[in-house]
Formats: sequence, C-alpha cells, structure tokens
Amino acid sequence: MTLRILLLNAWGVEYADQAVLDVVGPFVRSDTDLACANLVGRAPAVPWPVPEGRDAAIEVVRRAEADGFNAIVHTCAGDPFLQDLQAAVSIPVVGLAETVLRNARVRGKIGIMDRQLPAVYDSIIPSNARTDHWQTKATNYGLTPDLYSVRKVQVPTHPDPDSLNVSTPEEARALSDRMYESFFESLHADGVAQVKAAVAEDGVDAVYFACNFWSQPIAALGTGVEEFGVPIINPLGSAATYAEHLALSAN
Repeated sequence: MTLRILLLNAWGVEYADQAVLDVVGPFVRSDTDLACANLVGRAPAVPWPVPEGRDAAIEVVRRAEADGFNAIVHTCAGDPFLQDLQAAVSIPVVGLAETVLRNARVRGKIGIMDRQLPAVYDSIIPSNARTDHWQTKATNYGLTPDLYSVRKVQVPTHPDPDSLNVSTPEEARALSDRMYESFFESLHADGVAQVKAAVAEDGVDAVYFACNFWSQPIAALGTGVEEFGVPIINPLGSAATYAEHLALSAN
C-alpha cells in the first residue's frame, strides 16, 4: 500500500524543506509519498522550534491526519513539544531524538553530539552552552548513564541571529547555503574530533548528531564516514524509517 508521511519543520522558515525531502527520500520505500510542512507566518523566522509555534504545529498535524497522512516526522532533533503533537492525533508522530534514544540499546552506547553555536546564542537558546538538556532528555527516554554520553560540537560559522530574518527568496537561498555550509564544516572539523574522543574516552558504539541541519552533510558522507570510526546515525533518515514502520504496522 502507498503510505503518506508528513515531515514537519516546526519553525517559521521554509528554506530547509527541500533539503529535508532530499535527505529522507532514499530512506523510505519507493511507493511512500513524502510532503513537508513548515510554520511560515505562524512562528518566528528562526530555524528551530520555539514555544510560540506549538499551537500552530498542533494545527498542522491535525490537518495532516484529516488529509489522510499515515504518519508524521517532527524534524527537530530535540523533540520540542513532541508529546503535545502526539496527543493531538491518532496517527504516529515520531521525533528524531525519540527514535534514536528509545532504540539505543540495539546500537550499544550512543554518543550524543549537541551543537554549540556561537556564544551570542546563549541568551536565545538556553541549552546552547549546557549539556544537562540532553542528559535530562536521555533519562526521560529511558537511558541510564552507562548507555550514552554527551559532547558539544562547535559550529563556529553558524550565521548570527541578526541574519536569520530574510525577506526575499534570494536572501533565503543565501541563508540556507550558509546554514548548511556551517554544519558541513563543523561535521568535518570538531565533529570528527569529538566523535573520536567519544569512542576513545567514552566507549560509544554509534553517534547521534543532534540537529536536523547535520542530516544533509551526514547523508553526503558516503565512504567518508569511515573517518569517524563508528556508525553515524542520520537523524532524519532514522526517524522517517521508523515512522514508515509504525505506519505499515498500523495498516
């Protein structure tokens, strides 16, 4: 049967939509239909979910269920207001972190690689300079401290907050290019260093880079993944595969 899966970018920008579709496509069956939704005009123009977008996101998932979608992937790697979305509909709503951390035991010890944006973001994203956010999340998903470790990966070239508000398609494309380039650079610089340290010092068996924007450069690694020394989980790909499995099981 043909499945329909909605990928929800629960933030007020649209420039990540096509990248998300491009990453997820190879992970799902050829007869699975994918669509992407965002909260442009209903949430602030920042590339991550904020509390103000919760109600708009709930409206999107309810509409998706009414329109016949079989499952939804909430594409923020930190699963904000995921439980609210799941409670709003009867079809599966899957989170990226939920997928990885609830199934972590089949992979061994998981290394969680959290993004570290420039210090100017500390007042905007409270968890930017802390690790307790992911420690709490891992615990809530049933992991004991021996099953995960948390490390920060520097994303030093991430665009500054003032550049996130764009008004033309050309500005949006330029910002998108800068955003993905910053995560590509961080993956191949501090990302490699932190993974190797996590393997040597923490004993991890697989790694979860905890941001949607790492999914595209991870998908492009190919044989380059060998440099990391352990499996690198694609956040979007793993969640979409899990959502597809749940949808198939329900039909």
